[in-house]
Amino acid sequence: MSRRLRVTVAGAGVLGLASALALLDRDIEVLVVDPEPAGPNASSVAAGLLAPVGETVFDTNAAAHHRLMVDALRLWPAFADGLGVELSDEGLIVPADLGAALTGLGIASEARATGLFVQADPRVVDPPLALRALRAAIEAGGGRVLPRAVTTADWPAADIVVMAMGPGSLEGASPPELRCLTPVKGQIAVLPHGPASGPTVRWPGGYLAPQPGGARVGATMEVGRRDTEVDPETIARLVAAADRHAPPLDGSGLDARGAFGQAGVRMQTPDALPLVGPSVEARTLLATGARRNGWLFAPLVGQMIAAYCKGDDPGPWAAALHPARFDQA
Repeated sequence: MSRRLRVTVAGAGVLGLASALALLDRDIEVLVVDPEPAGPNASSVAAGLLAPVGETVFDTNAAAHHRLMVDALRLWPAFADGLGVELSDEGLIVPADLGAALTGLGIASEARATGLFVQADPRVVDPPLALRALRAAIEAGGGRVLPRAVTTADWPAADIVVMAMGPGSLEGASPPELRCLTPVKGQIAVLPHGPASGPTVRWPGGYLAPQPGGARVGATMEVGRRDTEVDPETIARLVAAADRHAPPLDGSGLDARGAFGQAGVRMQTPDALPLVGPSVEARTLLATGARRNGWLFAPLVGQMIAAYCKGDDPGPWAAALHPARFDQA
């Protein structure tokens, strides 16, 4: 009987955990390493938006990738059901002047007092809870999650190492493809008394995402910054923007009592798509750089990583996401 393939996944954000779970589903031995696997990371400092429509109409970096994002979203219902993770499918409200853009995407909209409503872009309810569900599923499936950093010793101990983290210290070297990544600090405001349910509201440069644990208002995109310090003035500006763009229908304004901020650092590539696939470094796969769409891409990235490890076809988006698409000479 042949020995099971051994894979170490570096990074316990949503891309790393989704990859680990997909590997276990393919009968691969999995170890996840992260200095703080249950600590705050970019995946937990998030609203859990699964947003092909919102990203397409508001973000020029993402607009060219609408079909890819839609395909990624199609994997989410089964992925969520398997984990017992709840999705909120209460729709999306955007400004009324985006009607032509929605029509161009073939999406029907409904005029409401606060803007145009579309039945699109679900949310992961409670991203930190979903991360806990992923870790629990990995451990229940026989995988291990250890609180330590990846080191050069992991390569001799594993058949393949999956780098699902941003570029950091790795005892002297990192895969050269990671040089294309740029850190992007994102700050969000949490409104403990904000709406717990209802549509996501988006406007140019921001959103309000109702959540049971406090509505999320975001998010800054501070390119080149990798600190996680929360700036109270920035949080106040986010809350003020939400009060202008997403007030309750009764005109009372948002309840901002106890508002506080969170910050995380995302990594982005020049084309705003993640790096998924083999590095030039031997026995190394990459699953990183998803910018602010890590939750959306997670099931797709997991499936692709598992296919690469088994030597199978990684699917129709392999070229678009391949790490070799950028010249790192």
